[in-house]
Amino acid sequence: MRRLLKYLTLAQLRATFGNQENAEIAAQLRELMSAARNSSNKLSRESELRESDMVGEEHRGDDALQRVEEALERGFNVRFGKADPTRLAHELDDVIDGIRGVARHIETYAKFLNPFPDASRELIKAVQLGIDNLDHLVDEVLNGRINRDRVKQYADVIIDLESRADVIRARAEQALVADGSVTDFRAFLAITGLNDLLERVTDHSKHCAVNLLSIARQEA
Repeated sequence: MRRLLKYLTLAQLRATFGNQENAEIAAQLRELMSAARNSSNKLSRESELRESDMVGEEHRGDDALQRVEEALERGFNVRFGKADPTRLAHELDDVIDGIRGVARHIETYAKFLNPFPDASRELIKAVQLGIDNLDHLVDEVLNGRINRDRVKQYADVIIDLESRADVIRARAEQALVADGSVTDFRAFLAITGLNDLLERVTDHSKHCAVNLLSIARQEA
């Protein structure tokens, strides 16, 4: 092994022990992001959404997560280290899983979500806008030419949306408690449970953004 290292250039070492894995990690993180974006787009179906709509994207995410972990295990010269890409991959997977949970909840409680709650619609928009910005943020960090101003701009939007989602969820719950026409506990659970799940997806998006900010600072 020492003889091999003696005759390899730095570029050859990177190609042998790092570049292939770095490319694979970046590709699979993009695959996770694509699955999250596609899942997010399907939220526009609102009360027509079904859990089966999300199964394919979740499987894509699971496969990509496994490949990220395998590449990190093999990698010798990993661009971002091993901890941050691992956290990012798992958080992106949590976004996808969270959206599948939303779909499952809507399918289960569909008759109690008609008409579809305005607050839930607002939260869906927050989720979708957050994931759109997360998509841009992932691309900015992985493309190798990080612009810190753009990274901060995308991250700030995501973080702000998570805070806004907290407010929407809290106000909707307060209004629901005050609404004397809601007498069926199942209806209360349907709406508050859905809003909780949607707000949680914004949490995962924020965690991804914070992780990507950390990666960007290391690259600066």
